[in-house]
Amino acid sequence: MSAASVSSVLRDSIKEAGLGPEFTARCFRPTGATAAVLGGVAAHTARSLGRWKTDDVFFNRYVFPLDPDSITDKMVSVKLT
Repeated sequence: MSAASVSSVLRDSIKEAGLGPEFTARCFRPTGATAAVLGGVAAHTARSLGRWKTDDVFFNRYVFPLDPDSITDKMVSVKLT
């Protein structure tokens, strides 16, 4: 799948979630990091795959606690049909 195809699917998902135009495909980066850690992926593995250089950046900027009003929760709960 091409990068353009992935970007298109992510844009459609953002639209379906009812999120505003300020959200982009790039917003999925913290969603993926958070989902990986919560799903049991070893933090050092997730950090390495995402190419984050330090634990500080990874945990303080990309792995968020789940809050019902957070962008991460909204994106994770989207049901694709």
